[in-house]
Amino acid sequence: YQRRVRGPTATSMAPKVWLLLLMASGTAGTPDLAQIRREYHWPSGTEAIGSEDASQSCAVSQLAYEYGLQLQPHRAPLLELFDALQLHTTCGLPRPTKPSTPPFVLARAPPSGGLFVHPELGHDGATGTEQDPLRTVTSAIERVVASGNSTIVLRGGLHFLNETLELGPLHSGLTIMNYPGEVPWLSGGVRVDDVAWESVGGGVFKAKLEQVHTMPGLNTDNRTDPLHARMIRARFPNRQVSSGSMERGLVPGNVNTSWIKPIGWAKPGFNLSRTVTVADPGEGGHAGGDFHWTYGVGGWSCGRYTPAGGFWCANNSNGGGSGWELMVPGAPLFPIGMTVGNKVFDQTAPWPCAWRNKTGAVVETWTNGWSTTFWEVVGVREEGGNCTLMFGDGGQQTGRGFHVDPPNPGGHGDINTEGGWKIENAIELLDAPEEFFWDEAEQTVYLVHNSSDGADKPRADGWIVPTLKQLVRVVGESSDRPVQGISIQWVCAGSRVPRFGLHLHG
Repeated sequence: YQRRVRGPTATSMAPKVWLLLLMASGTAGTPDLAQIRREYHWPSGTEAIGSEDASQSCAVSQLAYEYGLQLQPHRAPLLELFDALQLHTTCGLPRPTKPSTPPFVLARAPPSGGLFVHPELGHDGATGTEQDPLRTVTSAIERVVASGNSTIVLRGGLHFLNETLELGPLHSGLTIMNYPGEVPWLSGGVRVDDVAWESVGGGVFKAKLEQVHTMPGLNTDNRTDPLHARMIRARFPNRQVSSGSMERGLVPGNVNTSWIKPIGWAKPGFNLSRTVTVADPGEGGHAGGDFHWTYGVGGWSCGRYTPAGGFWCANNSNGGGSGWELMVPGAPLFPIGMTVGNKVFDQTAPWPCAWRNKTGAVVETWTNGWSTTFWEVVGVREEGGNCTLMFGDGGQQTGRGFHVDPPNPGGHGDINTEGGWKIENAIELLDAPEEFFWDEAEQTVYLVHNSSDGADKPRADGWIVPTLKQLVRVVGESSDRPVQGISIQWVCAGSRVPRFGLHLHG
């Protein structure tokens, strides 16, 4: 691609196209460009294919989308790829319609002697044959080790997991696959039925769920909704489903927003991390060159990790943008709060200082335009017509601090986040279809009903509350006893607890 498109367009677009092609293929290999040229009539020479404008960009994006469909027709219409390429928002192409059911078409018969699991008609005392299936995947995993079998066949439907499936060296060579023509789902949640919804006005309904103790997410059952829809935790700004860009649906990071630095940051006596300089393997075994090959240990910044260390929390790390972060002793910088003006929320949503509950909300920042970082709000106070939100846990998810404007010359050392932010998990933010809020004290869920389905209130049955953070975990014992040859084929996964990363990394 870079040989055929010259100039800044080639430089900026080529990496995106390559990444999207790889994402669509689901492989770690390189797309076959010869195949692309044959199928889409790409010449192999170096001539340009038009002016460096939007039409050229859209043509290449459409090519990437069509190639993704070629690679994975079973996932058509690949809406995530269509939106990521901005084919609707930037190029004006109509957005495809979702299929009524996932088009899984694997017709290969399972090998003889496999263990069969049926989530509704099976029982764990069964023999595990197609006529006498087991009921749970956990039971099948245990049988595999005992029997030496190498294949587990899942019938269609929801396979609820009470705990994470732990696979180790003893499971090497295992295949977990779907029954031909059926769609099995691994679910890390619990099913909730007979929900008695009560209208509270404005399209919002509530229901008390005494059997539920926490609700990190809320999904629909795939038996009543083939696409296994995920509800949205109440947020501001509202999600823009087909925006086609990560930047949409966020408040610009420095618009009526300021970020609070920790007290004493970069001053004598501040709790610094200890920096260890290590050899640069690319420089003949000695430290130096263009990068500081360092590792931070302990202190205020590295102490956010378990174990308390890492490259990005060193005091003088650089590369990939970290050099923009005012690398003075005490860096990287994690803010301890933010102040927003009342114009940020305006008439769209109540500003945080007016909320009933001023703790428990979560702020997400697209830090420096590179990565997402989450913070728990532990306090809110009004100051001079502005609202200040103080942070508790969080900030360590990506390992790199915020950019800081240089204090000299002309700067003031202010924190600068270029990517924007959003806030969620407050009942006052319930204002869009399929947004929900869980009131843990009252054990009550609030939901904005999506009336486009023609019903006058949300469904009573077919809800799933996620309970597991991980569905499957594959871990070897050592370099001498690794896990090898495990394959999970045509099995869907859903209802996992969203990982906001508010806990320390372990």
